[in-house]
Amino acid sequence: MFISAGTKSTLHILDHECPQSLKDYMHAAGVHYQLTPPGTHRRNYAEQSIRTAKAHIISGLSSVDPRFPMHQWDQLIPQAEITLNLLRGSRMNPKLSAYTQINGIFNPLATALGPPGCLILAHEKPSKRRTWVPHGEEGFYIGPDLESYRCFRVCIPETQAIRSVDTVMMWQ
Repeated sequence: MFISAGTKSTLHILDHECPQSLKDYMHAAGVHYQLTPPGTHRRNYAEQSIRTAKAHIISGLSSVDPRFPMHQWDQLIPQAEITLNLLRGSRMNPKLSAYTQINGIFNPLATALGPPGCLILAHEKPSKRRTWVPHGEEGFYIGPDLESYRCFRVCIPETQAIRSVDTVMMWQ
């Protein structure tokens, strides 16, 4: 991911239980690494980042609608990653967010974000519904559809499917 974004780390600080296969790969790729001493998690930046990400995901899960299908909790992680990296500064350039450093400028007009797991009404296109049926289906907001312009990923409990829609109304 970092190499495809045009950045290459010069040093990785890893847990002391790092597998030999990862060490071999890093050596072959020319990446330097250091191992943290056993039981000293505060030196490992990844451990601190994991704690921060875990707290961020738990707070997002705490705010979902009570009827949200909790077996879909993992579908909320991509948006949590986006919001967390938008809030976190880049270590290479503190004037940029971590998201901007890797992915470029975030455009909220092209990729709208909403509250994770909130109840929504997903609009059904006229070509996909019969004449005298409701124009939308109740569902839950999962996150933005990053491959489509101004589209949202929603979970429709009736079909247990996740799909992309371009028009939603969020319930209050």
